[in-house]
Amino acid sequence: MRLRAGLAGGTAVSFESQNFPGRYVRHSNGLLYVQAVSDATGRADATFTLD
Repeated sequence: MRLRAGLAGGTAVSFESQNFPGRYVRHSNGLLYVQAVSDATGRADATFTLD
């Protein structure tokens, strides 16, 4: 995984796949997926705040 600036902006981060560039870790219904992100919902689901 590659650490990227958050797709939804702010100070959050997104995780891009090294094996599948353009696909990001995103959450949906409590599960994590590696998927392409193409809309605002996908960008929000693929953006995480690290504490």
